[in-house]
Amino acid sequence: MNRKDIDLCENISNKIIENVEKKIKEHVGNNKSGEFVKMGADGTPTSFIDLIAEKEVIKVLKNTDFTSILISEEIGELKIGNGSVKNINVSDELKRVYDSKNNSNLNNSGLDNFDLDNPRFIFLVDPLDGTSNAIKNISAYGISIAVALVNKEYVSLDDIELGFIKNFASGDYYHAVKGKGGAWLNNKKMTPNSETNINNLSIGGAFVKNNSYGVFNLIKK
Repeated sequence: MNRKDIDLCENISNKIIENVEKKIKEHVGNNKSGEFVKMGADGTPTSFIDLIAEKEVIKVLKNTDFTSILISEEIGELKIGNGSVKNINVSDELKRVYDSKNNSNLNNSGLDNFDLDNPRFIFLVDPLDGTSNAIKNISAYGISIAVALVNKEYVSLDDIELGFIKNFASGDYYHAVKGKGGAWLNNKKMTPNSETNINNLSIGGAFVKNNSYGVFNLIKK
């Protein structure tokens, strides 16, 4: 991803973060915010506060002057931008873009020459990460955004190039750029913990699904 694309995605991601934080602030610590609204695309319940957060994500991406793919925990897979929002299957859309590129006689200089119908980026967003904490006003909830470039037929987690996280409760802001030598917390470079004695380490919390027995046994130990 070139510098122009990095700056563009960072600005958009920060706008999403700012808007979501403002919108959910009055709903934190309110039991009504946890009321069930629907089943999310990932098969888990969507609460009222989740819906508020996701609407802000959609609003920002919809109003960009280019097209992106949005993958969100609640709403699923969308093609979004230039004032429109459309439900899609990501695999089908990536194949269509790839075929379009191969049939257009364009060089590999990037997607700037593509028509506006072809998405440039994939935004993977959890609009409110830690919903239960937000509802109970436990100070560990926020938003997480990852970004990949649409430049191949199949995209995996290995293709993620940017990451942005904000803990709304503490104000801590994390970001990382692939290949740039690390991640930053509040614009200060982070360093891994060098502790090797497992007796001095702990797991602060975990969410384990019913069939994750191997993980559950590890956590018990």
